[in-house]
Amino acid sequence: MTMAAPERVTVGGPVRVAGGPPSRSWGWAVAGAGLCLLVGLFALANRQSPNSVTLPTPTHSILPTSGSTDTGIGTAEPTGEPSPSTPTDTPGQMLWQGSLTFPSQPGSDTHPVAASPATGLLAGEALYLCGACSPQVIGGELLVPWNGTKPPTPGQCGSALTAQTSRSGYVPLRVGQMGCFSNGAGAVGYFTVLTTSPLSASAIIWSV
Repeated sequence: MTMAAPERVTVGGPVRVAGGPPSRSWGWAVAGAGLCLLVGLFALANRQSPNSVTLPTPTHSILPTSGSTDTGIGTAEPTGEPSPSTPTDTPGQMLWQGSLTFPSQPGSDTHPVAASPATGLLAGEALYLCGACSPQVIGGELLVPWNGTKPPTPGQCGSALTAQTSRSGYVPLRVGQMGCFSNGAGAVGYFTVLTTSPLSASAIIWSV
């Protein structure tokens, strides 16, 4: 008796040989699909992980670098000792105030002024006592009596000295007598006689 060959039947899935074992190719197909699925899930997980994000590299720094211009933030380092400024005298500014005496000079009829505190503004014959004069007077290179009732201002002394016709002047020795003078080097002043024996006076010198 001759037997008929087995019939192939497809039932909504893999091809089977009726009455036989499952096809070996189907197993490899399932394994390959599973592997592809795992690879895809792994790649997706790595793409969404924050560890995989690359931060941009900063292009500049907020900290000053050497040679950069100071923006005022923080304290700048000193660059050296400041150079002392040259003082300038304002017109009418008081340069000196003190007392005057005229000590005797042996063998001389001219007694130069002595200032206290000492100052170079009265060098030379800016003021002196004329001991040979009769009566004795205070003399000076640029000197004029001030007969006002109040002490003069720098401007008043300057005007009185400018109006003087002769270069040398004299002031009589009287307590309370005032006189304007100039040292010829950019300063004017006035004095008031305090005592006559010995001779003493108070004085102020201003810039002009």
